Amino acid sequence: MSHNKTINYYEKLGSRLGYQMVLGGHRHFGWYGDNQRRSMVAAAEAMIDHLAEFADISENTRVLDAGCGQGRTSMQLATKYGAVVSGVDLVPRSINFAQKMGAGNERVDFQSADYNDLPFADETFDVVFTLETFTHSDDPEKTLKEFLRVLKPGGRIAIFDYTVAPLHTMPKEIADAIHLIAKETNCPGFDTITHDYYDHLLPKLGISEYTVVNASQSVLPGIKNMYRLSWVPYHLLELFGKHHSQPNILMGHIGYPAGMKDYIRYVTVRITK
Repeated sequence: MSHNKTINYYEKLGSRLGYQMVLGGHRHFGWYGDNQRRSMVAAAEAMIDHLAEFADISENTRVLDAGCGQGRTSMQLATKYGAVVSGVDLVPRSINFAQKMGAGNERVDFQSADYNDLPFADETFDVVFTLETFTHSDDPEKTLKEFLRVLKPGGRIAIFDYTVAPLHTMPKEIADAIHLIAKETNCPGFDTITHDYYDHLLPKLGISEYTVVNASQSVLPGIKNMYRLSWVPYHLLELFGKHHSQPNILMGHIGYPAGMKDYIRYVTVRITK
C-alpha cells in the first residue's frame, strides 16, 4: 500500500477543511434511517450508533478502529457505549489530534499503524471495524486475514463502505469519474470492489458466517446533500477545465446520481469468526 499517497490526500487543506466544515471532523457519511431531516454531523454520529448496534458493541467490548482518523468514532463508542477502543491510522496529523482528544480517557488509545501489519497480539479484540477505510486497502484479502488474526473466536468484523457495479456496465462519464476518484484518494477498492465481491472473497477465506446489507437508502440523503453542496464548485471548476482536479467535489457531483442508478452502493458487512 502506498502510505504516502493516502497521507497526502488526508493532509491536503481541501480535504481537512471539507471534512471539518461539512462533517464536523468525521471521515464518513451519515446514517439517516427513518429520520431524513438530520444534519450531516448528527447523521455522522448516528452512523456510529448504527455501527455499535450492527457489531454488538457494548460495555467493555474490546474494539479495534482500523483507520480511526481523528478518533471521533472511537471516542463515541467509548463514552456512549463503554467500549474499550484502540484506534490506528496512518495520518500523523489525525493521530496527533486523536491522542490529544483521548488524553485521560482510559477506554481509548491511539497509535500510528498500518492495518495490514497491526501491533497487536493474536485474538485481542471482540470487534474490528473499518468505517469507510477498507477501500484504501490494495490487498483486501491480506487485510481481512490480519483482522481475523487479531480477532477473538466468535468476534465480529464490520466493514461499512462502498461497492460498485462493474465499470463497463455504467456510462463512461460515471465510470471514468469513479476510476479517477479511486486513483486520487488512493482507494483502489473504490473501483474494484463490486457488488458481489464479498460473496466471492469471504468463502475463499473459509468464512461462512457473514451478511452483506445494501444500506444505500439510509445513506443517500447525505450523499444528496453532498451533491447540492458540490454543484456550484463543480461547475465553476468546469469552466476552467479543472472539474476533475478535486476528487471530493467530483464524488459529490456523481455520487448521488450514481447511487440512484445502483452504480454505487453503500454496504454494511458483518463477518463472524
